[in-house]
Formats: sequence, C-alpha cells, structure tokens
Amino acid sequence: MTNDSLSYVDLDMQCPLCRKGKLSMLYKLTTIPYFGGILTMSIKCSFCGLKISDIMAISDRGELPEKSEIKTFKSKMGDLIVLSAGAKVEIPELDIELYISGETGGEITTVEGILSETLEYAKILAKDPSIENPKKLQRVLKLLRREIEAPSGLLTIVIIDENRRSAIIPHETWVKRAELAREEMLELEEKEIISLGKEALKKKIKV
Repeated sequence: MTNDSLSYVDLDMQCPLCRKGKLSMLYKLTTIPYFGGILTMSIKCSFCGLKISDIMAISDRGELPEKSEIKTFKSKMGDLIVLSAGAKVEIPELDIELYISGETGGEITTVEGILSETLEYAKILAKDPSIENPKKLQRVLKLLRREIEAPSGLLTIVIIDENRRSAIIPHETWVKRAELAREEMLELEEKEIISLGKEALKKKIKV
C-alpha cells in the first residue's frame, strides 16, 4: 500500500439496502510519525445510491483511549483532533455536547476548529427567538470568542469514542510527517482494511 494515495478494495459484500449491488471501498492511509495511521474511507454500492464515509485514527503505538481531553491553551490550539463517526465532543464548562453523525461520517479538525464550529452553532441558536435561556447562551458566546481570540486554558475539550477510533494528536507530532522519511510508514494488510470498512458499515447500517 502506498502512503497518502487512494486505493481500491472489493468488500465482497452485497449492499444491505438494495440487495442487488456489490460494495467497494476507496481508502487512503495517512501516517503520522510517532502516532500511527489515519484511515479515510468511502464505501459505495455499484447499483443504488448508498455511500458511507468515515475517518478513523489507527495508532500503531497501542490501543487508543475511549476518552481523551485537552485544555484550550494557546500552545494546544493547533493540535489535531480526529473524530470518527459515533464519537462525542463535550465542553463541560459550557455544558455543550456535540455528536459526530454516522450519516455524515468522521471529521479531522483542530482544537481551534472545534471552538470555531461550536461558536457558529451557538450563533445560529442565538437567532432563535424561542430559545429558553438567552442569558446562558450569551455567556457561551462570550467565552467561546474569548478562548478563540486569546486562548487561556479556560475550557476543556473532551472526546469520547467507545469504538476507540478518535484521537487527539499534538501539533508537534503531526507536522513532523512532512519532515521524516517513509520508513515511519504504517503498513496495514488488505484484510485489515476490509475489516475496518465492514466495521464502519455496521455502525451506520444494520447488516
């Protein structure tokens, strides 16, 4: 398998929706030195419109934790966050919970990206005249803007993933992938890729 290039694999499965087409998967493995791989996949049916996408962190340094957290200090704003479908993001100080939908697939973002996305959601809610607690929402908006503009470690971002496919990767670790040789590449056999694809499928469709 070539690192950072798209590859194709036949899942050897009938589509669980139409029962007519066959499922195939396009995938790409990006290797992060001192961490492992990030697998991006897209599963499609050859007959109907079924399409499923997901992103998984696959560490070769041991099993990923079910729960990870990070403070919003300035030095952490560029840390990479890999969110697999089914994961949950919490900001306990603001009483906020965000769910990564199985329909839309996973996401790769940063600590700053999480805060910015949450701020945009809060802005949309603030336009709703029927909002129950506008004062609380204004406090949320104020704190989010403050941490984006001048990060102080006031907030905590918690990632919870029962499937252990999400991760927080320090900025200094993932930027080194452009600096190190290919000898750091993580190799996965095709049967492992197929297994991960079928796992993603089961999370979203009862096969």
